[in-house]
Amino acid sequence: MSLGSLEWGRVSPAGGKALRFGGLVIDMPLLVLLLATASVGFVVLYSALGANTGLFLRQGVRFAFGMVV
Repeated sequence: MSLGSLEWGRVSPAGGKALRFGGLVIDMPLLVLLLATASVGFVVLYSALGANTGLFLRQGVRFAFGMVV
């Protein structure tokens, strides 16, 4: 299979779950794994920082910006 044969916005017939927003398709299992991994990272970062929450907030803004983009 070559990359040229892939069709954007198609869900595999094997039963992949996806949300559709116009032409945008979001793979739900991948999104859940990404959010779970980021959550663990945020917990570790928060516990390592102690009272300094500035870095934690900046990292949260960067993560939110990356999700929107």
